[in-house]
Amino acid sequence: MKNEEKQANAKSMTEDESIGKIRDILFGNNISEIDKRFNSVEQNLQEMITAMKDEIQKKLHSFDDYFKSEISSVLDQLKKEQASRNQAVEKLGKELEKLNQALEAGSDEMKSNIRDVRAKMMDHYKENAESISTLDKELKKLISREVNQLTDSKVDRKALAVMLSDVALKLSESKE
Repeated sequence: MKNEEKQANAKSMTEDESIGKIRDILFGNNISEIDKRFNSVEQNLQEMITAMKDEIQKKLHSFDDYFKSEISSVLDQLKKEQASRNQAVEKLGKELEKLNQALEAGSDEMKSNIRDVRAKMMDHYKENAESISTLDKELKKLISREVNQLTDSKVDRKALAVMLSDVALKLSESKE
């Protein structure tokens, strides 16, 4: 079997060689020139691909640097804005604290004023109540005195009737 394989290999080699010779006869120098051109085009293409890869790498690095700088710039701006907001929040917190203290002080002062006004009102009420009570007593005394005077000075009806009857009798006796 090995022998048969050797013969088949030898036969295929002789066929390949004969095809190559036929090609050389038909195309001759043209094939070698085409091969040279093909190799030259392939080499130019490879150089262009390498140059494009380098250019793309440069542009990617440039874009990466630009992108990083823009991100850094935006982050710096955000940090500045955050810091200014924090300062504003602190300032507002301090102002709120001051307002709260002022309100508490005002509230304490208001409570004190209310207590003072209430005390003054109670004093006035007591004074007025005392003066009203005094006036009431005086009026009652005055009314009582007037009533007593009227009672003392008024004539009793029965006594008046008796007196008028006596006068009428005397007048009737004197007419007779």
